[in-house]
Amino acid sequence: MHQLVQTCQDAVIFIDGQGMITLANPACKAIFGYDAASLLGKDVRMLMSEPYASRHHGYVERYETTGERRAIGRIRQVTAMRADGEEFPIELSVTQLAETGDGTRYGAFIRDVSEKVRLQSALVERERAATVGTTASMLVHEIGNPLNNMALQLQALRRKVSKWEEGQDGVVKVDACLKEIERLSRLVQEFRALSGRRRIVRRPIVLTELLELVLANLVRLNRGISVHRQFADESARVSADADKIQQVVLNLCHNAIEAMPNGGELTLRTSVVDGQYLLEVIDTGDGVPAGLDIFEPFVTSKAEGTGLGLAICSEIVREHDGSLQYETTLGEGSNFRLRLPLAAP
Repeated sequence: MHQLVQTCQDAVIFIDGQGMITLANPACKAIFGYDAASLLGKDVRMLMSEPYASRHHGYVERYETTGERRAIGRIRQVTAMRADGEEFPIELSVTQLAETGDGTRYGAFIRDVSEKVRLQSALVERERAATVGTTASMLVHEIGNPLNNMALQLQALRRKVSKWEEGQDGVVKVDACLKEIERLSRLVQEFRALSGRRRIVRRPIVLTELLELVLANLVRLNRGISVHRQFADESARVSADADKIQQVVLNLCHNAIEAMPNGGELTLRTSVVDGQYLLEVIDTGDGVPAGLDIFEPFVTSKAEGTGLGLAICSEIVREHDGSLQYETTLGEGSNFRLRLPLAAP
């Protein structure tokens, strides 16, 4: 039994009736970050996140008093905590042990399922994206043609109204309608980009050259915004579709500029980290409000935004086997991190 526990790939922990650890196998080091010997005599709650830690003793006391099984004999998915404070999902199985001389009462078998949960989340996200894409494709077809026809009819009406002696008020109203149709047309185009299957043609590209091209096209950078380039490994290449990645970078830079209406600093920083090329787009703007999932379609912090730009960017990056994440502080700015695979030598 002891040899089986010591060689088990899952973490195995024995505790006494007070929740103190009496045995921990070597796998605890890989899963929790603690040496097995350092856990002996410690409160098992140090390995638990909330609310499980604060409720643990109540579970044990209830079972000892009533014999009611809630966790014992079952496999449950709960959240644990590593030595560095990171919370992560585990599959937990608890069993009652025979009385021993050291007071051991319970055994816990623990499996880290972080990767399993990540893959499940990715699958759900892909299914959601497919559903959104199908809906968007239908909307593009049903809305696009009527919008074009309305725009043509309004333009003809504008020409006729402008010839009237007192038609200026009518021209203003027609122009207002045309402006709204133009906004809806842009929304339809973004729908098309979200729903359409993108043909990704990957080639080795030098990302810093693409960044310089993007910055050269951003004519609004003189609006009190200073640009800082912090390029490392400038000759490193990524395996990507240049047009699609340019679209992502352009969107990130536009968002950064719009987050600084009164001016600020835009920093583009590149580096190679863990075999991937990392681009950071950093601004000193307003930051992203808490609780806002800006990668979700139709979610935006902008007054006139559609909420599709970053959703499209996220899809493009995912199709490149990369990642797009961000950190933000309200009132201080945001840091968007784009990671892409390096091109083969």
